[in-house]
Amino acid sequence: MLKAARVKSWQGKCVVVEVWDGDTIHVTIDLGFNVFINTKVRIHNCWAPELKEPGGEASRNFLAGWLPPGTILLCESKRLDRYGRAEADLLTIKGEDVATVMISTGHAKATQ
Repeated sequence: MLKAARVKSWQGKCVVVEVWDGDTIHVTIDLGFNVFINTKVRIHNCWAPELKEPGGEASRNFLAGWLPPGTILLCESKRLDRYGRAEADLLTIKGEDVATVMISTGHAKATQ
């Protein structure tokens, strides 16, 4: 008899559908075996201003310009946030960490 393993994180690829704001992206996640889900993913350890706050639109516009729809990202889930969104580390195919770029360009702040 097989015992269920407790999965702490998941790694795989996802495709950007839309940038929601400076720290949340709507993606299609490839779960394997021809199974896909559409969901919002929050960038782990990254906080960007809300759209109505100063800098919010600029943060979203920077991220949307850098990661247009169809961009493939590598995703490693970390946890669910208080709104039920997956928090994940996101890397571009070139190996650029999305949170690091957002923070180093001044469009977001680091969180713990």
